[in-house]
Amino acid sequence: MTRSNRLVTILFSGILCFFGFSIAGPADSDYLIDMSPTSTASASSVLESEGVFFIPQWAVDRIMSDASFNAFISKREMNPWWRLDFGRRELISNVAIAFKPDDSKHVTDVRIVQMANLTVYVDDNADATTGAHVQCNSTYTPKSGDRLLRLKCDDLLGRYVHVVVQSREEAYLALSEVVFNLTEAGAFNLHRMEVDVQPYYEPGQSLTDPLDRIFDGYYWVCGTPNVSTILTLVRFDLPEAVFVIDTQIYVELTAYTRNYQYFIGSHRTASVDDNRRLLNAYSSTSSRYSPFQVSERLLGDTVYIRIRSFIPEIPKICQFFILNTYSYMDIYGQARATALNELEASSMASKALDRSNQTAERACFRSFKRARSWWQAKFKEPQKISYIIIRPLQNATALREMHGFAVYVGNWTIYSGKDDRNERCHFPPMVYPLSSGRLRAEIRVTCFGQPTGTFVHIVASDRSTSPSPSLSLCEVEFYNCSGLDPFVETSHDVTVENLQEATLTCSASGCPPPSIKWIGPDGETVNVSRHDQDGLSVTSAITVRGNRKEEGQYTCTAYNGRATNSSRQLALSVYPLFVATPTSVGRIPGQDVFFNCSAGGYPAPSITWTSLTGDTFVVVENFTSSGITTSRIQAVVTNSTNERATFLCTARNGLYRNVSAAADMSAKPFVRVWGAVGKVGDTLSLFCNASGIEAQYIKWYKGADRISGTTFSATSNGVESTLTLSNVQLSDGSDNYYCEASRPGYSHTIASARATVGVLGEVLSFLSQTLSQGSSSLMMCTFAAAPRPSSGELRLDDKILTNVTRQTNPSMNEWTIFHPIAIVTVRDGGDYICIGKISPSINTTAFATISVSSVLFAPPQSTALESGKTKIVACSARGFPIPMITWQKTMGGLLTNVNGSDTVDVANREKTSIVTLVGDDVSQAGSYRCMAKSASPSDTLKTSPYAVVTVKPILTTLSVDTFGIRGESASLVCRAAANPVAAVSWSFRGRPLRFGVVGESYAGGLYTTSTLSLSAVNAVEHGGHYTCRGQNSAGDGEPIYIPLKFRPRVMGEPANKDVPYSEALFLTCQLTAYPASQYTPISWYHNSVLLSSSFVVDWIEDANDTVINSTLTINDVNEDDGGNYTCFDGSSPSPAIISIGNRFVLDPQDETAFEGTTGSMTCRIIGYPPGNIIWQKSSDGGVSYENVLLNDSVQVNDEMRTSKWILSNLTIRKVQRSDAGLYRCHSRNISSSSALMDVHYAPSIVSTSSGSRLVALGSSFNVSCIVDGRPVPTIDFYRIALTASRRTSRIQSDGVDYEVMISSDGKKATLIVSNALVSYSGYYFCRVFSRYGDSDSDIFTVLIEGPPAGIDPSTVTIVKKTTTSIALNWTAPYDGSYPIHNYTLSLKRAGTSSGYLFALAVNNATLEATITGLRVYTTYRILIIASNAEGAAQGTVPLTVSTEPGVPLPPRNFRALIWNSTAIFVEWDPPLSEWTGRIRYYHVYYESEEESFGSLSYKEFGRNTTSEVVSELRPFVRYVLYVRAVNEWDDGSQIEGPSSSTLTLTTPEDAPGPPQNVSGETIVNSTSTLRVVWKEPAFPNGVIRKHTIFYKEKSGDVTLSKGVVANQMSSVLDNLALFTTYVIQVQAHTIKPGLLSDPVEGTTDQGLPSAPRHLAVSENGTRSVSLAWTVPATPRGIITRYTIFYSGNKTYMGQGGERQSLFLQSSLVVSPSFTAYTVDNLAPDTRWAFSIAGSTVRGVGDVSATVYGKTLSAEPSGIILPPANPSKLTTTTAVVTLIEPSQENGEIGHIDILVAAVASISDVIDFRSYQGNATYSANLPVGAIYVAARFSAGDALPSEFVLGSGETANGYTNGPLKSGIAYQYAVRAHSAENSSLVAVSNPLAIKTPTGCSYILLSAACGAGGLLVGIITVGCLFFCLTRNKWY
Repeated sequence: MTRSNRLVTILFSGILCFFGFSIAGPADSDYLIDMSPTSTASASSVLESEGVFFIPQWAVDRIMSDASFNAFISKREMNPWWRLDFGRRELISNVAIAFKPDDSKHVTDVRIVQMANLTVYVDDNADATTGAHVQCNSTYTPKSGDRLLRLKCDDLLGRYVHVVVQSREEAYLALSEVVFNLTEAGAFNLHRMEVDVQPYYEPGQSLTDPLDRIFDGYYWVCGTPNVSTILTLVRFDLPEAVFVIDTQIYVELTAYTRNYQYFIGSHRTASVDDNRRLLNAYSSTSSRYSPFQVSERLLGDTVYIRIRSFIPEIPKICQFFILNTYSYMDIYGQARATALNELEASSMASKALDRSNQTAERACFRSFKRARSWWQAKFKEPQKISYIIIRPLQNATALREMHGFAVYVGNWTIYSGKDDRNERCHFPPMVYPLSSGRLRAEIRVTCFGQPTGTFVHIVASDRSTSPSPSLSLCEVEFYNCSGLDPFVETSHDVTVENLQEATLTCSASGCPPPSIKWIGPDGETVNVSRHDQDGLSVTSAITVRGNRKEEGQYTCTAYNGRATNSSRQLALSVYPLFVATPTSVGRIPGQDVFFNCSAGGYPAPSITWTSLTGDTFVVVENFTSSGITTSRIQAVVTNSTNERATFLCTARNGLYRNVSAAADMSAKPFVRVWGAVGKVGDTLSLFCNASGIEAQYIKWYKGADRISGTTFSATSNGVESTLTLSNVQLSDGSDNYYCEASRPGYSHTIASARATVGVLGEVLSFLSQTLSQGSSSLMMCTFAAAPRPSSGELRLDDKILTNVTRQTNPSMNEWTIFHPIAIVTVRDGGDYICIGKISPSINTTAFATISVSSVLFAPPQSTALESGKTKIVACSARGFPIPMITWQKTMGGLLTNVNGSDTVDVANREKTSIVTLVGDDVSQAGSYRCMAKSASPSDTLKTSPYAVVTVKPILTTLSVDTFGIRGESASLVCRAAANPVAAVSWSFRGRPLRFGVVGESYAGGLYTTSTLSLSAVNAVEHGGHYTCRGQNSAGDGEPIYIPLKFRPRVMGEPANKDVPYSEALFLTCQLTAYPASQYTPISWYHNSVLLSSSFVVDWIEDANDTVINSTLTINDVNEDDGGNYTCFDGSSPSPAIISIGNRFVLDPQDETAFEGTTGSMTCRIIGYPPGNIIWQKSSDGGVSYENVLLNDSVQVNDEMRTSKWILSNLTIRKVQRSDAGLYRCHSRNISSSSALMDVHYAPSIVSTSSGSRLVALGSSFNVSCIVDGRPVPTIDFYRIALTASRRTSRIQSDGVDYEVMISSDGKKATLIVSNALVSYSGYYFCRVFSRYGDSDSDIFTVLIEGPPAGIDPSTVTIVKKTTTSIALNWTAPYDGSYPIHNYTLSLKRAGTSSGYLFALAVNNATLEATITGLRVYTTYRILIIASNAEGAAQGTVPLTVSTEPGVPLPPRNFRALIWNSTAIFVEWDPPLSEWTGRIRYYHVYYESEEESFGSLSYKEFGRNTTSEVVSELRPFVRYVLYVRAVNEWDDGSQIEGPSSSTLTLTTPEDAPGPPQNVSGETIVNSTSTLRVVWKEPAFPNGVIRKHTIFYKEKSGDVTLSKGVVANQMSSVLDNLALFTTYVIQVQAHTIKPGLLSDPVEGTTDQGLPSAPRHLAVSENGTRSVSLAWTVPATPRGIITRYTIFYSGNKTYMGQGGERQSLFLQSSLVVSPSFTAYTVDNLAPDTRWAFSIAGSTVRGVGDVSATVYGKTLSAEPSGIILPPANPSKLTTTTAVVTLIEPSQENGEIGHIDILVAAVASISDVIDFRSYQGNATYSANLPVGAIYVAARFSAGDALPSEFVLGSGETANGYTNGPLKSGIAYQYAVRAHSAENSSLVAVSNPLAIKTPTGCSYILLSAACGAGGLLVGIITVGCLFFCLTRNKWY
């Protein structure tokens, strides 16, 4: 067996992405950028979990389709390299490397040359940069132009292949494709590349070969197996053992390819026969597609193919598939999903597919069409799966194929059917398309129990609706978020105006995705206005309105089945709004004046009042209820009160907007008067209102004359009066009407106001005129008004004329307007209006009109109505004034008026009226005609012929919601509307009607009404939908379905029940109805309140939807469930009565009451119905209870709150001590728990020791005190000293001299004093207290005889201290009943064992002394002892005093060293001695020698600290340091000693701060550059060595950088994108890189835009073309305008048949906001070329591709008819001259010669309005138009035409003319493109002679004479040249 080569292609595909990967390894290590994740041969290149280098994971790209995106560049560092890991050792014979240039400039000749010294290694060393390596052949240096490199490796054996560039700086690898030839005897191995990569192909489909790669013109498509004399052997090694049931092979066909044999097993080196044979033999000579199937599954990881051939021509194997029972669905290859499914342990979602976010066409793939087809995802380690989202292909067929699929999770590699070892997730929902027709965008699968596994299988169902199911998936997301509770975030609180709408938003996330519920301020659920979901996040929004019902707190709650829900609250606040404002009032002496004000809002507002006039008021009421705040004040009326007082009410609720309203209080009335205006003869009313004073009186005056007969009446607003003027005349108009108000008897209260009465008369003169063009005229209008008009004007066609003059005649109340017309033109004709005004709404008008009669020139045409379409019936007329067009419709003899929509052409004085008919509404059917008439009285009505509108039957019903009543009759009515009339038929439940009576009646010509009558109806037999159908000759109408409904009827009612508390209640009910399903769930009522449907279970008993069974179940009942129950509507005559057992829910609570106050207890019993409550009391601790006796002091109040519970209150007024005890509630056979009533009272003293007692020194005495109170009070003893301070102190037991004895009941206390000392003398008393008060006893005086008492240190005052002396004074103590004769002072140093030394003595009159000669900063203990005749005082307490400290000595041996860049370590020794005082602190001073860093600073350390780190310093700064010791005096002031020696140190360099004032400046006219400018950092922290600029596109992710030298503070960034915003940061470097500056933005300058896209012609008109386009793909700036370029050309036949050419070229500019525009003013019937370009400030950009559009044809032009030749008139013919019309506006289809006889030659026939095609008839009446001849497009138009020749052509007869008759004729041309486009020439008149010789008369007229003015009688002509009749 010979050697063969195994071919593996390693392809780099995709677009290079410079993402920064963090790689561990040595500083000079390198890595390669990751390949596109669309590659698939993951088995051939294993990604190492640990290692120095990052290697590509995917080796082969199966979907690479564009060579422009398949080159990748390694990092530009030393030793760039790329490595392939085969996973096992392979023999490598050859390596081929392709260098492909592409559009992205990833590979160029320069870059290829830079890859010098390229080397390939093959060995087992994974690191190409270390150790020894085996090299393929020699080192190679590519040359410019190289595209393919082949290296021979001579069968090197190794696991790794390295492609390396050796030690070349700035070198890199830019590879497109690498091919390896692997040597292994007897095998052609594709390494699993075809096992699960390629999609399934049906026979006949094109084959994409897996190795179809082009290298320099060579193709490696099919592999050639090894050859032997008897067989060809091919082996495929699989990555793992699989169950194989069928295979597929694609071969290069020959005529002799046959006899395939397949084997499978695990023996790769043994004989083939050791493996199991899969298929015995198979022959194929006709197809490349060769499937094989077997009946049993064979397990193995090696497949052999043996092909027997009997000639030396060897077939080539091109592609091979191995399919196990459940083949992988790869979706870019199963390896892709495996590599990406690396779920993190945290609660994060991980997508398995569609990482590149491609379009659906490229992202969705189908699995193999085999039974139980499946897809598998593999994780690198077991994962816990809780939630899966699957996004299938959005196709109805694909969704149906997935119906019933399942998901499995586990560690078993394949899905094996019934014996599957994986765990199944919860069944997913149905995946059919939704009922609405929409497709399901995603399918959610919940894995309950959260199974764990390495594999996830998605498996098609056996029950799939498709015979060959497949899985068409686009994207799968896995979630392992176990136990993720909802988390809620909300928008901010919202404040709105009253009635203003707002939106509240709530977002929540969790797993499973949570649901969101909103609760409003009233506790009710709020409907959601928007709901969005994205993965695990849900967003919900509600719309709210600012009003009293909706204002307040809203709660958003998220829940997802977890134990914990999450809620957040939002507030809807409403600005204050007045509900009622204060009203102004009058001030009446002796009466109170009140003002009221109310306001609402949220929060509820507060109301404050202010007097704007300084008057006094009192707030008498201010409260808030239901969100409305009401306030009332009383104005304090005094003699000094202002004549008018103003009070302001202001409402505030904490929001920034307040509202205010004011009202007045006045001594005079407020008079308001309203005048009136009207016309002569009107009745006018003047109104007067006087408010502010009671009982006012109102008078009316005109000038000085009082008007009598007026009345007045009092109202809530004061007094009102109305003055009525009937039949007013001009003389009534005046400005001098007065209303006077007063209060009788109070002259100072008179007030008045003036009003005006305006009267407008008629227009006195304004006449219509007939004006001649070119003449002059004067329009004049005169009208009457008094006292004056407000305005007057003349209008022409509703336009105000400005060329007018006005003249007044006040004595006659006349006003005149003049309009002179110097030269009359046609524009002066029209409707003139003269308007005189007395007010804006009251005016008088007159009209003058010039008119022209109307003509109908386009009558309506017949049409047919169609469903979903719009038809129009149109009619056009001309006239001046523009005529009015009306419509009439007739149907069935009924004539009705119809409204049309009008379009007016003012320039041509035309009007077109359109009746729009929408859909097939039968009411629109009938015969339509239009009528036209102008406003001129002389105009006659013009009527068109009828146009007929037809329609198919349309069925409707008059039986809307018809309900039958059991046993009674019912009728259903169906109406068919059609034209012509329709026939009606009925059916029921799918069959022709078998019961009921059908009667028919007809109304009009459109409607057929059919009535179906049913008798003795019931729901079961007659309930349902009845079908009504209609037919007529026009077709069948859509049938309708008319329901006969039955309301529910209760057949079986629920029964009464007694239900114990907390048990279940079951009630049943049966009803009949139709439709029964409409009434489910059946409504159940509890006490007439509707119950929730969740308690109800309903089911429909029959197929006709007529019988309902309903069961009500309430579990765990309580008292709320008792009462009356009814089903359906609650109207059952005998409802079920449910009783619920009683229980106490509120027991009495212990109560403590103070004697004489009120005590109370409460209990509550619940049940249905509840029982009565009795109160009981126990006085023996609960052994027995008796009912409480009620009296005036003891009362029980039972409050029946509802029918379900009773609340009972026991109240004891003026509680006595006898009321204490246990209390409980009792009802029926149950009792509540007991509660204690405890009665407390204040403490008091019953008895105590009193008087005085003289006690000998050393003896004993006692003081006693007896007290009472509850709770038992506390007893304390006190003594008042006999010293001058009389200090009171509490005495406590010390077990020696003092002992306090308390009795067992705590009510008696005795103070026992032993061994009495003189100091015990004083006034003794006891004090008793509790929380209810306290009491002191009487004084008991005790005097002790003996030496004086000791001096209390608290009575000693230190007057002054120095470092060596202490001055003090004291208060004399108790003298022991003997006078004190002197004091002795002794002292000693504190802390020494020596005794006290005598200091000095003073006499008894002196109570002060100064001790001198003391030590500095030393503490002394001083005794002051008093003496009398009995001796010296005993037990004197010493006084402790210290002298002041001195200045400390300097610290010693100060030293320092650098700690880091911001800290210095310092150390010192303490001063030699502390004799000057104890050191409190050390101050370490440091100061920078640089002025920029501030002044001297210090750090403070404790006395025990002699070394520390001084931190917070600046790097690279020179500091001076020293230390000082500090003492502290008693008053807190510090004494700082001299400094130690100084040290100077410099801190090291460190990273600098951010550069300052960074900006990115646009460089004008340089479109791809930015100038970056900055300043040095505020803190350089060292020597700046360089700067680095980092920049990236604002919308991009790739950050680039540029280095700048240290002393340069600006730099230009080039090669940037045009008009792109970049984010820029600058970094300074010392020995370290510093902080980045704050990001700033800079935008490159604008360039020229690319061409606008998708330019297209959207609509063509006769003289316009509409264009549409989209914006340029790369605007490169702000588009300032678009320029449309257009040109048109055509050749056509001009007037007279002369060929003409037209060429037009132009451009126009449109707004940049436009993406559509209509180019008008174009020539009709012309082909136009259009292109467009956008512009920026830099100029015009690229021009788009040209598109073409053609304008439509217009009405023909150039229709000219020369006068007839009178010499060629005969009695029956006339020769007329014709000229070929111009075809400039489009090709002419045909030309008609129109003729009409007229009564007089001066009559005018409207040929333009004629649209008919009548033929000649001898009996045509005068004025009737006929077609004498028609010339088609192919016919030549003669230059002369004989009217009346008698010839017939094209269906029209040119009948002979009549002798002596006048005729008019014209030429009519029709457009060939649209025959409705018509142009008519000028009409000409002729008259045939009556037998006399025209030739003789012409001769008599003379040569060149012209005869005109033919007269109908005789033969009389007028010769113009001779001015004579002949």
